[in-house]
Amino acid sequence: MPNMLIFALPPELIKAAGPTDPLSAIISLPIPVEAQQPIAIYVGEGKEIPDQFRSAVKWHLPAGVTAREVAGEGMTISQGEYPMLAAAKKGFVSATEKKIKVGGVYEVARDLNSRTGGVETSGSVLVHGSLSQGVTIMSGGDVEVRGLIDDANIKAAGSIVAKGGFNGGEKGKLSAGKDLYCQFVQQGTLEAPGNIVVDGSIMNANILCGKKLVVRGNGFLVGGKVIAHEGVEVSRIGSEAAVVTEIEVGGNPFQLVRIEEANETVQNLEKDIATVTGLAQYISKQMGGMVRFDEADLPTSLFTAAEAMRQQGASLSDEKKEDLHKFGASIMSYMRLQTRLEQERKELTGAAEDGGGFYAKAKVTVAKIAHPGTIIKMATAVLRLDREQERVSFYYKPASGDDKYAEIGMGYI
Repeated sequence: MPNMLIFALPPELIKAAGPTDPLSAIISLPIPVEAQQPIAIYVGEGKEIPDQFRSAVKWHLPAGVTAREVAGEGMTISQGEYPMLAAAKKGFVSATEKKIKVGGVYEVARDLNSRTGGVETSGSVLVHGSLSQGVTIMSGGDVEVRGLIDDANIKAAGSIVAKGGFNGGEKGKLSAGKDLYCQFVQQGTLEAPGNIVVDGSIMNANILCGKKLVVRGNGFLVGGKVIAHEGVEVSRIGSEAAVVTEIEVGGNPFQLVRIEEANETVQNLEKDIATVTGLAQYISKQMGGMVRFDEADLPTSLFTAAEAMRQQGASLSDEKKEDLHKFGASIMSYMRLQTRLEQERKELTGAAEDGGGFYAKAKVTVAKIAHPGTIIKMATAVLRLDREQERVSFYYKPASGDDKYAEIGMGYI
């Protein structure tokens, strides 16, 4: 019998593989382990397999490869008849073709797709391959993906590095808790409260940036919408076809979104309250004045409905009883909706007051050409380009003196 490793990891987390398959076929995704946790035992040539390991997953070592060569970073090997490979520290076990290691990062040596599933971990993540459509990574640390991210989603508490670029498709989104770097961006959404840096170009994407968006080199920005608090630096904006490209700087994008969402919620609640009010008033008329809906005194309206049921319930038809129940339920719904509406209005007021302030020094700097179709917004000022502008910087001009309105100025660089 050849030299082999017999795994002590939970069987549901590893896969049986053929004798010539790589280690990465057995440990296809990282496995969390504690310090000193056994990972595998080494059984030398000619030795009997211990009874407790007979049904465990086995891997035959290639000719000339020793157990010590298989054990990589973060691993220990005990002495004895059956040396034990164990984790030297708390972390994640991962495998390459011929080596196992334990690291502090959730490291994936392959592509992630619908078959492998996504990742959810409190630590940082490193993916050497690509992410396919529908895959999601949720990380409490940083995330780095070295292959293409294709219509997938990443949410990280730390920074995101997308070395292979991002093709967001219809639903793809990268949401970082700090900074974000990407090789190129095509469609999808990018969010980061820090800086966003793109080496290539950005096409038809939505960008929310808490600091500065920088498109390096000869990269261009065309289509979509950008909101960047401290400004934008790019070589070219828009295209000769005058594709609409919207850029807003100076405002806090995350507060603007928060205000927009709170506004939408308030409007929906007001519609729901109007619907409930109409139902309660209709039932009141149907009951012939037996109950009355009073928005200024809802507890009394609810009490009168309960009293009507208590005093006249025995003589009421089933239809009238049902109307009374609906009337009471409508009032309870109204009260719940009204409470939520008050909370959302407070949230909206707080969001407006805590908007982070307008950053008047924000600029849009274009190293080469800004094409027609570009729309630049700064606070209340809006500029729509109707002709090409070369080597230009756009900045905010507040209202002053005879100028009644704020404007967007242009300075050539």
